[in-house]
Amino acid sequence: MAKRVSVHKFGGTSVGDRDAIRRSTQLMIDAANRQPTLAVVSACSGTTDLLVLCWERARCGFLNQAIAVWEGIKRRHQDLANQLLEPQGERAYQRWLQLKSPELLELLKRAGEGALPADQAFVIGTGEFLSSQLIHQVLLEQGQGCVWIDARDLIRGTGSALEIEPQDDACHHAIGKTLKPLFQHHSLVLTQGFVGQDGLGQPALLGRGGSDFSAGLFAHFLDAESLVIWTDTLGVLSADPRKVPEARTIPELRYEEARVLAQLGAKVLHPRSVDHPFRKHIPVWVKSSFQPHAFGTVIRPSAQPLARVRSITAKSDVVWVHTPPAQPAEPFPALWQNRLDCDAISITHEGWSAVLPQSKFIDWLEKSPLEGKRLQVERGLALVSVVGQRLNEVHWMVAETVKVLASAQLKAKLIACSPNGTSFSLLVPEGSQDRAVALLHAHLFQRTERRELMRARRRIQKLSAFEQTPSRPFA
Repeated sequence: MAKRVSVHKFGGTSVGDRDAIRRSTQLMIDAANRQPTLAVVSACSGTTDLLVLCWERARCGFLNQAIAVWEGIKRRHQDLANQLLEPQGERAYQRWLQLKSPELLELLKRAGEGALPADQAFVIGTGEFLSSQLIHQVLLEQGQGCVWIDARDLIRGTGSALEIEPQDDACHHAIGKTLKPLFQHHSLVLTQGFVGQDGLGQPALLGRGGSDFSAGLFAHFLDAESLVIWTDTLGVLSADPRKVPEARTIPELRYEEARVLAQLGAKVLHPRSVDHPFRKHIPVWVKSSFQPHAFGTVIRPSAQPLARVRSITAKSDVVWVHTPPAQPAEPFPALWQNRLDCDAISITHEGWSAVLPQSKFIDWLEKSPLEGKRLQVERGLALVSVVGQRLNEVHWMVAETVKVLASAQLKAKLIACSPNGTSFSLLVPEGSQDRAVALLHAHLFQRTERRELMRARRRIQKLSAFEQTPSRPFA
């Protein structure tokens, strides 16, 4: 019986420098020695941001600045090739780079006028081509049989070229026809994340952070045994470790919890990365390529609730949009029709309210000024969310959360509680969210741990009492 494919996605920091690439290519080889493996790679860390800057400089008429940014990107990858490859492999990569460069330069020249969204998508998605071609050469030099395939021929969707909506039928057909047969002769196939094509066959993107989304799509349509997302953290953590050093790894998460965490600000996952794996109950692992032997986090349909609170997240640069009391809430369907995903929604007898990213709201407001006038908008806010299991059953938690923040002179307004108890969210002044997360993490996790310890002690006491009773034969 043929082994099922495993999909491994490598984020920007996992391919960000010479040592990171060496670690990641070894992980690819190890995986391919166990079972057929698809490796999905992001651009080297920071490259996509530079490509966005490159396009913006060109669009604003500063072509020389745009070209200078591009030359810097090229030099970085040329230096990596020099550090990682033997002379023959380095020359092959340099030839490929020189061959592709004129096309990008031509697109930059026409970015100011007459440029198509597909042109912008091509430029911004170039980082994945640079990294995947370099890694392909590294693998070949290490004697690993490996084939590279262009993800633009596989991931197909409709809508904006900068954020297409994948079309399942088209993706299923392309992956089944083009990608699946490769595993009959190759144990390792390499491709890019983030990129695809639109309904006209033009270059397109899955939106920022879309490499995780790509990997989830590949796992689904390949009927993969598992999806492993390699990053620079030890799995999904209870808070951002850069802001809360005491944050700890969450060993298990349910799909729903993972999606809520990503939606509410956890940077380690794309909000839609688990959507397609969830449909086929494919486990998703989040692990560190810097410490690959650490357990990490596994996301699956059911997980043991080790603690009621799982994680605390923060999201800055949001707006609170609400209708005045007794006013109809017609603008809200308009928000949703324009794909403005809300981070939190509240419906009460006083009206409707929602929290959403400020940048997207401003874009919508420019297109729908009349509808926007009927809304009350508050800016200068950040969203802090507590994510876990059955939080609605813990009656003290919401009130105590507000109390903890108030005692530290932090004004907090409860904005939404999810009906299934997966999360509740508060608004705090912009700039205070990191302090709020640290305070809540210290308080809620310590209290939860004390309760879990007490439960464990009671279980041990019951077990000890049972063991001390005389044993009796079964009737």
